[in-house]
Amino acid sequence: MTITDKTEDDLLLDGFFEAARAPVPAPDAALTLRVLADAGRELARQGLPAAAAPRAQTGWFGFIGGWPSLSGLAAATAAGVWIGFAPPASLSDVTSAVLGDDLSVSVFSMENLLGTEG
Repeated sequence: MTITDKTEDDLLLDGFFEAARAPVPAPDAALTLRVLADAGRELARQGLPAAAAPRAQTGWFGFIGGWPSLSGLAAATAAGVWIGFAPPASLSDVTSAVLGDDLSVSVFSMENLLGTEG
C-alpha cells in the first residue's frame, strides 16, 4: 500500500484531521468574566474559602521535594545498607563474573589502626 492508495476509511478520517487542524477560536472576554463571576458566587454560597497560595518550603528540604522525596531517599538508603551488609548469593555470583575473582578489602585492619603496618 502506497501513500496514494487511500481506502474509504482513510477518506473519512481526512475530514476529522482537517477539523483538528483548524484553529480554535478563543472565548470572548465577556464569557470569561461571566464564568469567573459565577464561580465566585458559588464559592461564596458554599462558604468555601478561596484557595490559599502553596506554602513555599525553604532550604534543602524544599529543594529535594519535601516529605515524599525524603521518604524515597530513606527507603533507598535502607535498601542499600541492607544489600551492603547481607548481599544475596546471586549478587556475589555476578560480582565474581565481572571481576573474575572474589575481592576482599580490609577497611579497618588492626595494623592500620595501631600504626604498626609493615
